[in-house]
Amino acid sequence: MKEKGYGYQTISNYKRSLNASFRIAIADDLVRKNPFDFKLNEVIEDDRKKRQALTEEQEEKLLSFVRKDRVYKKHYDAIVILLKTGLRISELCGLTRQDIDLENGVIHVNHQLLYSKETGYYIETPKSNLTKKYNKYHEDSLPKITPHILRHTFCSRLVYFH
Repeated sequence: MKEKGYGYQTISNYKRSLNASFRIAIADDLVRKNPFDFKLNEVIEDDRKKRQALTEEQEEKLLSFVRKDRVYKKHYDAIVILLKTGLRISELCGLTRQDIDLENGVIHVNHQLLYSKETGYYIETPKSNLTKKYNKYHEDSLPKITPHILRHTFCSRLVYFH
């Protein structure tokens, strides 16, 4: 699979599924040995990139820049929501005013905006089963920032502070 251009994580996902299937086959006495019972990183190199999260200083610089910049300031609220809730960008795009409960500090996530070449944009239920996510309310020193990095920053802080 590596020779065909598949990444480590994709191969790992296939291996995990096959490993589970063979464990069931062994339990059902269909096979004697699980050929997928090995550590993948001992067979191929783990070439995954380390996930990035912003430092608190980088987060402050980003928010300060966005808040003051005449082009980006219109996106300030969306960036704060991404950074402080861990929402996926598709979940953010699917939010409506009715989903945001400011009184209780809750954002209801029950749909997301997706895109397909065949059908265009459409609404679907989110990837996770969580229906609520809680919101606690262009500088060289900043890394390339994507919505997913904001999600990872939120998750990293969640692990650190809890």
